[in-house]
Amino acid sequence: MLEVYVLFVSVHFIADFWLQSDTLVRKKKEKFRYLLLHILIHSVITTGVLLLFQVDNLLLVLPLAFAQHLMIDFTNIKLEEEGYTEYKLFIIDQLLHLSALLAISALAEVNAQIFYDELLGMFHIILITLIGVIGVTGFSKVLINKLMDYLIKENPEHKDEFKDSVKHSGTIIGITERLIILILIIINQPLGVGFLLTIKSWLRIKSEKRLEYVLIGTLISFLLAILFAIFVRQIFVEIDLL
Repeated sequence: MLEVYVLFVSVHFIADFWLQSDTLVRKKKEKFRYLLLHILIHSVITTGVLLLFQVDNLLLVLPLAFAQHLMIDFTNIKLEEEGYTEYKLFIIDQLLHLSALLAISALAEVNAQIFYDELLGMFHIILITLIGVIGVTGFSKVLINKLMDYLIKENPEHKDEFKDSVKHSGTIIGITERLIILILIIINQPLGVGFLLTIKSWLRIKSEKRLEYVLIGTLISFLLAILFAIFVRQIFVEIDLL
């Protein structure tokens, strides 16, 4: 089941964070057909990957994957229209997707030996790695930006001072540090994470309020990177690659 779950999660991350533009995110909230387009992209990639790994019961698995995505995304859009906090909705949305895909993975029928094929085995390893890479880049960037937007909205008097630095210059730094943490933990060098945190502690910031923003962003950034790195490393351990 773990091998199949990797397939579902990697496709979910690729379609949600690499193949979904900001324009599509905005338009799918305005018109239903764009939501269907987003789910169609998911479905096409999912079908191709599952066929490649010879999952047998596609007539059961694919409709369930399509339905869960449609229901969760549609509900999320409606709740956002009602004024619910975006970063909380994002977390709930992703947890629901990952939980639903775990349940669907338990229903999938596949020959486990297929994952030991030289080419397919290598492709499976790439998909596992992509979960970590997309997790610490696209996923984490969206979550942190939504959280920072919320904090700035709650403190409008600091909007002009913090918004640009938090969302733009901080993005490149955050993605880079999370990729470093991912690599350090996968290669079993966690002490390097402490060294990286020490370097960031050398920041000299005049504004006390801005310091709070940076600390919040840094701690969440490190936490997400560590969680994704542990998840990916554990999968590699389970399939005897580490």
